[in-house]
Amino acid sequence: MRGRHAGQFLAQLSLVAPRSHLAGAISAKQFVPIARELNMLKKLDHWWIDAVCKRIAVQIAKHGETRVLVPISVDSLAEPAFVDWLVAELKARAIDADSLALMFSVQSLLDDVPRASRLLEQLQFSGTRICLTGFTSCEHDQLRLARLASTYAN
Repeated sequence: MRGRHAGQFLAQLSLVAPRSHLAGAISAKQFVPIARELNMLKKLDHWWIDAVCKRIAVQIAKHGETRVLVPISVDSLAEPAFVDWLVAELKARAIDADSLALMFSVQSLLDDVPRASRLLEQLQFSGTRICLTGFTSCEHDQLRLARLASTYAN
């Protein structure tokens, strides 16, 4: 987790080769497209959320209340069992759902706005916070964006 912004941390994922001083970290910008192409993005998101939840539990034990923004793919949100898995993961680690905010790109939701709204609503009912990013890149899609419930656009 990097940096504290407005009382929240932003979780950043990068890959590092084990026991190697030659290779630097590989950023999410580089490996996420590869994971998507290999159809491994959902597994990566599950692993990522699990790792962040472990870290949140440690932070809560040390510092009390902790809030973390976690960027994940909309592909994971579309998985039928995702919300149930997330609720179980948070419960198993005794983490309040409000400690986690899942970040999604607005652009990734515009392909099917009615479906995206339903998925976001399910996630919201679990108590998990939602953070949508990239509104400025969607200038030409304002009509489709307006169809998302206003609670997601704020």
